Amino acid sequence: MDYIIHQFLPFIVALSIIVFVHEYGHFWVARRNGVKVDVFSIGFGHELFGWTDSHGTRWQFSLIPLGGYVKMHGDENASSQPSESSSLEEDEKALTLQGKTPLQRIAVAAAGPLANFIFSIFLFFVIFNFKGEPVIQPVIGKIFENSAAERSKLQVNDKILKMNGTEVKTFLDIKKPLNDSAGAIVAVLVEREGKEETINVNLFSIDDVTKEKKSIKTLGISPAGTGSNIQYSPLSFIDSVKHSVFMTYRMVVDTILMFGTLLTGGMKGAQLGGILSIGDAFSQAASDGIWPFLQLMAWISIQLGVINLFPVPVLDGGHILMNTVELIIRRPISAAVQMWFYRIGATLVMGLMGYAMLSDVSRYKLIERFLNLIGFG
Repeated sequence: MDYIIHQFLPFIVALSIIVFVHEYGHFWVARRNGVKVDVFSIGFGHELFGWTDSHGTRWQFSLIPLGGYVKMHGDENASSQPSESSSLEEDEKALTLQGKTPLQRIAVAAAGPLANFIFSIFLFFVIFNFKGEPVIQPVIGKIFENSAAERSKLQVNDKILKMNGTEVKTFLDIKKPLNDSAGAIVAVLVEREGKEETINVNLFSIDDVTKEKKSIKTLGISPAGTGSNIQYSPLSFIDSVKHSVFMTYRMVVDTILMFGTLLTGGMKGAQLGGILSIGDAFSQAASDGIWPFLQLMAWISIQLGVINLFPVPVLDGGHILMNTVELIIRRPISAAVQMWFYRIGATLVMGLMGYAMLSDVSRYKLIERFLNLIGFG
């Protein structure tokens, strides 16, 4: 029981808060545009407990605490897919999301990711104003499989001092030399067990099918997460506000670039993290203290916001895209086209989730552990 509490409770609490913020963004803008919200759920599946407010919205906590949703009046399901039923009266249709203008629907869809970004700014402000700006030391905490770092024999706990002669003071300083040296060799000066050593890293990946080399811009490492590896630089109130906005903006851009690198083959899919990886990260952050925990919450909130803006059906970006098309062609998209749009989107999203889960299975060697458990290892 203690293991479950320490390993999973921080993740469930953090995820529930982040999801609540995201869904509340949708809820708040929908309500102000005259849309009736039938259900506001934290989690999926069977309702554990809840209550109904004066507007008829059912607020509930559900059995599977791995997300959440708001279900608008007249929608077929929690992903805001329009109902195929035409039995609603005109006054009821006026309460549905589909009964609103495309611009109103776009506002409702965009409100969730926007709420995530605002929440991240708030979390960064709390950290910067009350503790200071975190400076992450360039110490390697994890090396991903089949990465440039693994091939070059970089090691966990190596402290990166210079890259191609450029001094590295923080973990974020690693990014620019990598961008400048994509596809080439970067000389990495590290401190290992009190001694300095230069390691040449080839910035390429090998295609699993064609065996061709591709230029990459990542070492395939993550920083050491221990509290001693993070130092804090005090900031004034005004600087805390400025740095909070800038940090959120920079992490939004970095997240977009990261996914772009993944799609173009510049980063191995094995470096994706699924539920287990995120849960492990929150467990480690919680053990390091409240400030690393809040910082990780801000980062995950940003990632959730960015991912939901992708123009993929089922996600918020898909809704924004469809309603933008409707604005351009000046007529509703046919129900049949929307249906196929949602099906394709659901397939893509489930595929990405499955791929991330397979990465976790490989990373944590779950199959080997299971075979050992039943005596076949």
